[in-house]
Amino acid sequence: MAACKKFVQQCWATTISKGGHDGNTLGGLTFGSARPGHLQTFLPVEKRHLNNHKTVHGGVLMSLTDTVTSLTLSTLGIPAPTGVSVNISCEFVRPGGREGDLLKGVGEVVKMGKSPLNSASSSG
Repeated sequence: MAACKKFVQQCWATTISKGGHDGNTLGGLTFGSARPGHLQTFLPVEKRHLNNHKTVHGGVLMSLTDTVTSLTLSTLGIPAPTGVSVNISCEFVRPGGREGDLLKGVGEVVKMGKSPLNSASSSG
C-alpha cells in the first residue's frame, strides 16, 4: 500500500506544480491511507478557507470533494490528470469547520466501467 500512496502523492505534486485553483485552495492537503480504490486525505483549515461567518466556505468543501474523487482514481494507477467531473452534488447540513480544524476527505471507487466512472467521496 506504500507504493499506492507514493503514486498518489506524485500525482498530487504534478497537479499542484501546474498552479491554479487546486494548489491555491488545497495546497496543504496530506494523505492518510491509500489502497486501490480507496483514499483518505486531510486538510488543515486555514484562514484562506473561511467564509464571512468564519466557517469553511462551501466551495472549499466542494473542491476537496472533487479533488479527492479524482485522486482516488490515482490509487488504481491512473496518472494525473484523471479526467473531469461530470456531476457533483452536495447537501450542507452544518458548518464544515473553523480555522485550526482538520478536514478529512475519503474517496472510494464504487464502479469502474468504460466511461463515466462512478466514485464517491465525502469531506468534513
